[in-house]
Amino acid sequence: MKENDQPILSVRDLRVSFATEEGLVRAVDGVSFDVRRGQILGIVGESGSGKSVTNLAIMGLIPMPPGRIDGGRVLFCGKEILGVPEAEKRKLRGDRISMIFQDPMTSLNPFLRISLQLTEVLELHKRISRKKARRHAIAMLDLVGIPDAAERIDDYPHQFSGGMRQRVMIAMSLLCEPELLIADEPTTALDVTIQAQILELLKKIRDELGTSIVFITHDLGVVAGICDETLVMYAGKILEKGSTRSLFASPSQPYTRGLLRSVPRLDLGRKEELTPIRGNPPYLLDRSPGCPFLPRCDFAVDKCGEEFPPRRQVAKNHDVWCWVEMEGSAG
Repeated sequence: MKENDQPILSVRDLRVSFATEEGLVRAVDGVSFDVRRGQILGIVGESGSGKSVTNLAIMGLIPMPPGRIDGGRVLFCGKEILGVPEAEKRKLRGDRISMIFQDPMTSLNPFLRISLQLTEVLELHKRISRKKARRHAIAMLDLVGIPDAAERIDDYPHQFSGGMRQRVMIAMSLLCEPELLIADEPTTALDVTIQAQILELLKKIRDELGTSIVFITHDLGVVAGICDETLVMYAGKILEKGSTRSLFASPSQPYTRGLLRSVPRLDLGRKEELTPIRGNPPYLLDRSPGCPFLPRCDFAVDKCGEEFPPRRQVAKNHDVWCWVEMEGSAG
């Protein structure tokens, strides 16, 4: 494989668990995927499916205890980063790998001006003067669409709207021009207009800076608009992955179909009813050897409860983990 063809991030058989009073929770159970350079990879699934925990493990931010890495490998630019010393992880975080956390309301320190929170990132990782760091921070605020950035950089977080605070968080994550950006539901708390602006901004960042992006969300509409490839996670496992176009056109896992059918569609009549997925997300302490979606699946066969299905390719760059061969589309 040529160096340019090498994935910027490779995750192999990642397993993460948490010790609780009731027992061991396997939050991530054998997850594998690649992120190519300049790619936007979407990770979707219901709350509790393991999306955020997967990426916190990549960042080295799993609290241990109660969490622990039970196995697997994480390669960044071909180098193992899962078990490196904490000092080396800190050099990577914020510099070559960065993360936009889920809630902009709580991610910024309310007692510090935006200028200090931005410039300290550059002073720490790039070892530049505060004056140069301030100039670079203003330029990045301009890039993410903060009006009058030179004046507003000295404001406190409460002086910004929710959408503007999320833009500040994006600016902070991009200050060191990371090669990989992990965005953990960055549009969840925003109205649809601001959400569209943030999505356009992320695509602009990918196009202009060449940044690879892992986009975590439960919103399939967002995935369709921004992601090149998509992973569908459930109960800590990947149940389907492939190009976003192929996955939306021919979903091959009952869970993926359920997710798509529970989303309103403009091309269907107003009288068309949504079809929610029946039942509740699984109790992760109670692990069966079969498919975790079995109790909620309308297409299950006997084998589904006996063994987790192997990977099956349904199209080029489109794999599914399911014993049942589905036909047609979700619509």
